[in-house]
Amino acid sequence: MREVATIQGEDADLKAARHRARRVVVEVLESYLPALIGALAETGLGDEGQAARIERLVVAFEAMEVVAQLQERGRPVLTTFDATGAGALKVNAALLMELYPPALADAFAPTLAQLLGLSPTLVSLLLRLRDDQQVRNLAGQAARHAAAKPVAATRIPALVRWRLARFEARHAGLIAGLSESASSFDTSGREPLMRALAAEPRWPEWFDVSEVPYLQNAVEAASTALQTTPWARHAGALTEMLWECGGVSPRSALRQAARTLRTIQGVDQARALRLVAEVLAEGAAPQSGELEAWPSFAELAQVWRDLLDQEARHLGSWRAASGQDLSLNVFDPPSEATGLSEPANLPWSTPLLCWSTRERDALRDLLRGMERALQGAAAPVRAGQLGARAFEKRAPLAQGERQPWRVGVPRRVPAATAEMEGAIDAAFAATRASMNARFASLSDAEKQRALSLAQGAYSGFLTRARQIWERRLASVRAGKAERAFDGLITEVARSLGLPLLIDVFESPAPNAPLAAMPVFCVPTIWSDQADFAPIWLPIEVIGESLATAPLRVRMVTLSQGALRWAGDHSVQPGELRKIPTERLLGSVYEGALMMTVHRRDIV
Repeated sequence: MREVATIQGEDADLKAARHRARRVVVEVLESYLPALIGALAETGLGDEGQAARIERLVVAFEAMEVVAQLQERGRPVLTTFDATGAGALKVNAALLMELYPPALADAFAPTLAQLLGLSPTLVSLLLRLRDDQQVRNLAGQAARHAAAKPVAATRIPALVRWRLARFEARHAGLIAGLSESASSFDTSGREPLMRALAAEPRWPEWFDVSEVPYLQNAVEAASTALQTTPWARHAGALTEMLWECGGVSPRSALRQAARTLRTIQGVDQARALRLVAEVLAEGAAPQSGELEAWPSFAELAQVWRDLLDQEARHLGSWRAASGQDLSLNVFDPPSEATGLSEPANLPWSTPLLCWSTRERDALRDLLRGMERALQGAAAPVRAGQLGARAFEKRAPLAQGERQPWRVGVPRRVPAATAEMEGAIDAAFAATRASMNARFASLSDAEKQRALSLAQGAYSGFLTRARQIWERRLASVRAGKAERAFDGLITEVARSLGLPLLIDVFESPAPNAPLAAMPVFCVPTIWSDQADFAPIWLPIEVIGESLATAPLRVRMVTLSQGALRWAGDHSVQPGELRKIPTERLLGSVYEGALMMTVHRRDIV
């Protein structure tokens, strides 16, 4: 007889493990169950035999116990199942939390094989399939070639009960999320529905059962909860959507939900999709909306990456850890990431998951055409100088003692230390905060002028890549004034990866007036130990803008724990012409001119 040791832990420590275990249950019973039933049918088992084994699986899952530690013969094991007793299934929380999340179900293959009486190798191969279509195809092949007919889900009482319980929980979760109030419905009709389902040859679609009291109660409860929301007239559609989500994988369920939501206008479809993903996950991590997590979007994801890479080469970019999310998300309208709004026959304001296959293919072809139009630019993509902290929230610059400054070029390009890079990130963040704070204090008319000035820096000074800037700024301009302004002043830094802002004010003072024209502002920090401050000026920006727009170096010092403004210095073309050509060329490093700023009184 096997010796099994169970070590209990604190409930708080087991919560995350229980969520993971629940995720495995949902994944197995909704994504892989048809294929598992098909495998049972291929062994020659009849309806009753198949139903009995699936019943045992569901009952074991429902009674599953997650414990802190689980050992067998003194060695830790992931699961144990006592087939001779009450059919208790136990799961080792410690080992479960060490597993790679996408491979959770794979680790349960031996246990599932034991419960179902199937080959562990066969079950493992089934659970490694990640594409819903592959799983469905495999189940279909098994149904056509099996020695016995696969049993219908409606003939397995525990499975029917489990699916109805999931429907009730998901209905309550979605309606509560949309109405922002608790929701439930009268489930007294569940048992009559279960008896009726037992006579059905397959799981019924909505139109087969929409009139039964159980589901009518669900619709009425949803209608009552949503009556003061934009969803008030759509309680029936939402309930139908959740019913159709049963018995399929989360991705398939979300695709079905997207088709329903596409038909409902005047509501926040993106928020609803995320709520559906959350209720389907039942406390575990919801299905990701990133394109890479959806096999059917793989080609579109690759084309989008190719376009971004080609744009970076065209701009001569330095890579920036800017925190800017340029990834396409199936839960969001693609206009938010792409900045595109044409051609007009594509539903740009609709979440990408709601798009038809034809529309997605049209978007793919459009992005591919844009990428090919930029081919031929050979500028390398380099490691950026800005770190992620440069885009974190920070207090605006305090006022300090302003001093005169001058620029020079070093005889050799010194490598920036991690401390110096962090200090420049901080100076950039504080300078950005000062600009945003000043913008927030402007009148509406002044805000419009500030936005116009910031936009003019791109159309007036950065003309070579105008189409790229227009695309990237389209979604920025569509936001609220404060968000649009922040996007406009930081887009150069986000795209090029260097500390460079668009400045539309005369200074960072709290009451600074708007300038007559925008300038490129380069924040840097003064170091008393080094007696200089480094700046990196992108050659592309210098070449395009210096003849018409001066570069403004903003000096920042760290004093009494605060970042303070220590004055500005405008770099004029004549100032650079005074520097010997060989010295200038010697200070060019990976597409940027490295310069140093000194106090004017230091020779």
